[in-house]
Amino acid sequence: MKVNQMLCILSWATIVMTCAYATTLEDEQNSLSSRQQKLEERNDFVKIVKAPALRISQPTGYSVELECEVVGSPAPVVQWVHGSGQYVNFDEFETNLISESDPTIMTTVKARLVIEHQIRSESTYTCVAKSGGKTAYASTTVHKGPRSLIKQQNLTDNFLYKTNLYGALKPVRITNFIKSILTLMGSNLILPCRTIGRPLADITWLDIDGNVIAGKDPRFKTLPTGELIISDLKWSDMGSYTCVAKNGLSKDTISTFIYPIKDD
Repeated sequence: MKVNQMLCILSWATIVMTCAYATTLEDEQNSLSSRQQKLEERNDFVKIVKAPALRISQPTGYSVELECEVVGSPAPVVQWVHGSGQYVNFDEFETNLISESDPTIMTTVKARLVIEHQIRSESTYTCVAKSGGKTAYASTTVHKGPRSLIKQQNLTDNFLYKTNLYGALKPVRITNFIKSILTLMGSNLILPCRTIGRPLADITWLDIDGNVIAGKDPRFKTLPTGELIISDLKWSDMGSYTCVAKNGLSKDTISTFIYPIKDD
């Protein structure tokens, strides 16, 4: 092959490679631009739909639970803090693991705070919810009350139990989880199931048919820390997934409902 022919072939190859690279780069830029446009167009919102009463009594010798339910888009980060919550550092919040970058996501989150130490004076606890650029607050004041209050309060509403009943051991309780989520097909989800208790809880996830998720489908994985990973979300994945937490003393369960939608 002559030198001129070789130079010609190399020149054409360079042109083709340059065009291909330019096309790929342009596609990536268009994708980023489209995603950025969706993020700019989304309307962030967050609302606390359920919160404890403004004042709650803690009977002597018993624990008390505060529960907060939040709806938001993008997925809200929800946490209980001691005090009014007006000066919290959101960078220190534990994420709910679902990415905020998805502009179409709609999520309902529940966060629980179990107060096991005995309140000596009135203390305020605040549920702080952040979704995108929006923030919501709901405060509850807990004060010390007589043991006779046990007969007046609904134990299931406030999850009361004797703090000295188990010694150093503590019943298991799921404290942070997703109640429901509306998100795009093809998304990758990480669903939390955070617990407290001593000893630490063993966590099992059940699929929409009530079967234990044990790695048979590579799209479904459970982490040692309790999260459920669902990759490449499909329409057939719609339904309730159940987290079961056990620690020898007790068992607690929650369900997360997933509703996949198509991207327009």
